[in-house]
Amino acid sequence: MRALYFIFLFFAFGDITAQTVSGLVLEKDTGLPLPFANVFVNNTTQGIATDAEGKFSISGDFPSQIELVASFV
Repeated sequence: MRALYFIFLFFAFGDITAQTVSGLVLEKDTGLPLPFANVFVNNTTQGIATDAEGKFSISGDFPSQIELVASFV
């Protein structure tokens, strides 16, 4: 399994509890984007696949601290 890097930003929109996590998943050795990698918030059902450029955006009500996980085969 390849090592992954995350670049992500947190944004709060409207409601205090609603947040959006967005970012880019990169391959560790080459720094190239990983298209269609799975990204999810650990211990929740919220997740998404990255687009063809390795970008993702997940919106929802998250706890104050989250663990973001990516997987790519």
